[in-house]
Amino acid sequence: MSSTLGSDVAGSAVAPGEVAGSASAPSWASEPPSQREAAARTALTGFGRQVGPYGIFVGCWAAVLPVAFLSTIDYPSFTPKYAVMLLMAGAGLVPLARLAWRRSSRWMGCGLVGFLLVGLVSALLSQSPNIGIMGLYRWGSGWLFWLACAGAFAVGASLRGTDVQWAFYGLVVGAVANALMAVYQIVLHPTSEALRAYAGNTQADGFLGNPVHLEALLLGAIALVATKVCDSPRRWWWAPLLFGVALEMTSERVFIPILLVIFAVAIVTRGRRGLLFSALAGAGCLIGYVGGGSALGSRVSSGTAETTFGLRFQLWHDALVGLVHHPFLGSGPGEVIAGTAPYVDRSFGHALDGRLFTDAHNFIVEVLVTTGLLGLAFFLVWLLPAARRARGPFLGFALAVAAVKLVEPLNIGVAPLAFLAFGVAVAGWLASRESRTGAELERSAPAALREGSVSSRLLSAVAVALALALGGTMLLGDYQYSKTQLGLQQLPAANEANELMPYWPETSAELGFYWRYEYAISHGTAVKRADLEAARRAYVTTASRDSADPSVWWFVGQMDQLLGRSGPAAVAYRHSLTDYPWYPPSLGSLAGIDVGAHHWAAAVRLYRELAAIQPLSPTQQALFTEARAHVAS
Repeated sequence: MSSTLGSDVAGSAVAPGEVAGSASAPSWASEPPSQREAAARTALTGFGRQVGPYGIFVGCWAAVLPVAFLSTIDYPSFTPKYAVMLLMAGAGLVPLARLAWRRSSRWMGCGLVGFLLVGLVSALLSQSPNIGIMGLYRWGSGWLFWLACAGAFAVGASLRGTDVQWAFYGLVVGAVANALMAVYQIVLHPTSEALRAYAGNTQADGFLGNPVHLEALLLGAIALVATKVCDSPRRWWWAPLLFGVALEMTSERVFIPILLVIFAVAIVTRGRRGLLFSALAGAGCLIGYVGGGSALGSRVSSGTAETTFGLRFQLWHDALVGLVHHPFLGSGPGEVIAGTAPYVDRSFGHALDGRLFTDAHNFIVEVLVTTGLLGLAFFLVWLLPAARRARGPFLGFALAVAAVKLVEPLNIGVAPLAFLAFGVAVAGWLASRESRTGAELERSAPAALREGSVSSRLLSAVAVALALALGGTMLLGDYQYSKTQLGLQQLPAANEANELMPYWPETSAELGFYWRYEYAISHGTAVKRADLEAARRAYVTTASRDSADPSVWWFVGQMDQLLGRSGPAAVAYRHSLTDYPWYPPSLGSLAGIDVGAHHWAAAVRLYRELAAIQPLSPTQQALFTEARAHVAS
């Protein structure tokens, strides 16, 4: 049992010619020593004075990203995290270019750069380029998300010495804050809408907005601290206990097999101390079960393979079908709806009740359907060489998060942390390859890529400043957007939100809602018509920002119908059904137009399709009966 779960030096170096790992431990659980890292081990026992250019930044960023939260905005865990995520997109540009320049990391660096270039082209050529770049509102997994993930990996891979400690404690602090919030949510049941737990106050979500994301973060944290607990149980006993309590309070089920694997690796590699670590985490889960009720037990007993995996398998099938129509570049980063919705069959539409998946619920499928075969090829060119060389507890963090993301959606507050940890896990191997040749390559590199050069610092500063500007306007825009969600449709706030965030369709849609509200309360035919025209213009703008969303075209059709334009309304509804053939509002509205035009057979067909998705309303049932009677006669 001599091999370990790692040491204080995460992802330590492997000397040239040395075989990584051991027969008894997987690569993430072992950490072969090297002479180069021997001196660094002493420094890594504390923060020390030798801090590199990214140490403090990485520590603070890793701690803040998963807890960034503002209760004053509509969705308190999205735009704050997006703004923080953007900082890594800017800070990681120079390290990413350096990763591709150096001979020792050229394969993984070029793979990452190639993936980003393919993703950028895919986004610009996609159905909605602004969504391809920014991602959907409340999801954000567009091209900038992948740029931040790539930057996080590159920055992590460039960390040396004491900087690794900053990354470690940053990740731990973020996980601890979320775990404490989870306990607060389940034990004290806060009444604040922003702070209360998920799903009727029964599932803790911490500061992440969804329990599946908290589950991924806590699993990664448990794998990360395993070494600390085994080496210093008196100092670190609380960590697996706290994380176990919070993990159970998510009431999610995916963590169970992943946690058992972590326990097995800990016991095999560390013997009794691994058993102690496992017992502490298990005791935490038991305490959480007792303190948080039996939500997890009821979910496990009531869950079935069909409800748990059936919908996901069908989604992945539709993603592969969609890939046939855009095989090389995909549908665009973050545009899973555009890549899957047109190819959904009736049974799946019925199972979804007319809703749509906005994420592939598998990061490999997500890459494939959104960036195509070219994107996946470059992604694997980066992923596979990096995975072969990654070592230490940081790799455990990355693998635990990745395991959850094989069946759950990506998240801007968790996925970049996994890429950061993955990069740190590779950093030791890269350090061992820095020889005289590497130094010569460093001297021959452009000034903007040399470590510590004025050009590289200036470039990074400009990129971070641009990220700050974009993130700042985003926060201001979301604050104004939140004002419109308070029940009063305030035109100045809606206009300002639309100007500050012109890339998301929600802000222009809010203007449409405002003018619809004005139409409903206004008096006088001329005023009403002007309000409807303004609402229609706002919805057309919304459709131009996200033309794959079937609901937007339905709103355009509704405005045309209210304006007495049945023909344009029918065109809008058909456009909606082209994007998603089983969208219930468009099926019902188009059938109503066909009834008014005495197109009885077409109306009957549409009502039958609608009835296969969801029950007809009394009005729709009456019109369906009338249409069938005319067809029969």
